[in-house]
Amino acid sequence: MPEHGLAPDDEVEVSVDLVAPERPGRYVSHWRLVAPAGPKFGHRVWVLIQVLLKQIFATSVTFIALLLVFWFAWEQK
Repeated sequence: MPEHGLAPDDEVEVSVDLVAPERPGRYVSHWRLVAPAGPKFGHRVWVLIQVLLKQIFATSVTFIALLLVFWFAWEQK
């Protein structure tokens, strides 16, 4: 952002680097633009991060795959 601000109808691209938390869960963050004098303006922007527990997910998928293999083998008898 230019230090002196922007003129009316000027545009600027703003980006934010995010790192997902280590603990599983839903995380939401909201932002608003703020004028130098302090009032907020514009639409609120937000991000939702859903962190899954990778090990439990992988184990569940493996378990379901094994059940399907056993079920298929049982049905073939």
